[in-house]
Amino acid sequence: VAAGIQFSGFTTIIVWCLQAAALIWWGFRWRIRPVWVLSLGLVGIAVLKLLVTKGALAIDPIQDYTLLVSLRTLTIAVVTITLGFGAFCAGRSPRTENDEVLDWVKDTLHFGWCVMLFLLLSVETNDLFRLKLANLAASTPGQTLRAEEALLQYSRLMTFPVVWGLCSTALAWGSIRRRTVTVMIAALGMLMLAGLLSAFNGIAFQPIEAFSPILNIRLVSMVVLAGCMALHFRMLRPGPESWTWLSDVRQVVQVSIVILILLLLTAEMRDYFEKRVSDLHAASGDRDVTGAIDHLHNLQQLSLSGVWLLYSVGAMAVGIWRSYRIIRIVAFVLFAITILKIFIYDLSFLETTYRITSFIALGLILLGVSYVYQRYKELIFGPGERL
Repeated sequence: VAAGIQFSGFTTIIVWCLQAAALIWWGFRWRIRPVWVLSLGLVGIAVLKLLVTKGALAIDPIQDYTLLVSLRTLTIAVVTITLGFGAFCAGRSPRTENDEVLDWVKDTLHFGWCVMLFLLLSVETNDLFRLKLANLAASTPGQTLRAEEALLQYSRLMTFPVVWGLCSTALAWGSIRRRTVTVMIAALGMLMLAGLLSAFNGIAFQPIEAFSPILNIRLVSMVVLAGCMALHFRMLRPGPESWTWLSDVRQVVQVSIVILILLLLTAEMRDYFEKRVSDLHAASGDRDVTGAIDHLHNLQQLSLSGVWLLYSVGAMAVGIWRSYRIIRIVAFVLFAITILKIFIYDLSFLETTYRITSFIALGLILLGVSYVYQRYKELIFGPGERL
């Protein structure tokens, strides 16, 4: 109560957390349950006050913001450390008849500090781009401003998955070393959020006028995230014996990597033609360019089918080489979907000569695939995975 009267804002939260940390140590050290229970309640009050304090989620005015150097950053860091310290003390406390209660408290505190770390990274990243947008608005005029703002907004959306993915990788590595299943669950949840946001925003580059093949923020973001997923896949292999569910998680991570790379290749090919369509519109003036645009869209669909075919073959080769059954199945399904797309849609807009040639080529491909399937069916769908 005295701290709440004497101080205000973030300072009150810091003082409360320091008090709570001392009481947590005292309560667990001397096994005085009312002390550590009430001290954890004080941490909960500090967290609630943090969430409603002005400037906790967005610093205002944004011109006062400096990356990782602010009272807000210090406050969230202190809350995070306090929760982690509480989990450490609960884990080191001698076990008696309250083992289940202490385990529940420890797991809750572990999850709490992971959430606070996630919050810290998210608000810092968001405010960094808010500052860039404010500076851009002050220095860039007119039409150029709108395009630059749209690109910066898109860059912000594609930066979040990178930050979350790197943090998730660090948390997963630490959870394996310390055998803390709650931290591993938090890490996997963070990775899932990163993957969903990356897939949702990565399918279409914004603004398309600023798109550059290969050299763009989306490719960097999704490649880094795929690398984080691959590190998760490697780290999950030697998990503790009691974590039997890790084998299922590894398969989900495998499929996620394959899908994320497929989305990236699809988006890059799609936006390459969308950029050409946009440039054609900009340069056409009053001319009718409907035929040229239709031609570009047809090329776009054929190119997508070609990329999918090559990718499915490559994924199948990797699945056979590394003995990853789930990747072989995903590659087989993708190949089948691509063949159906070519038959049902792509061949419909080709001229007769090209259509006949395409049918012959597609027939030869299917004959080759049929031969490979009959010869290596057991290898493709057989069990086993080389770790």
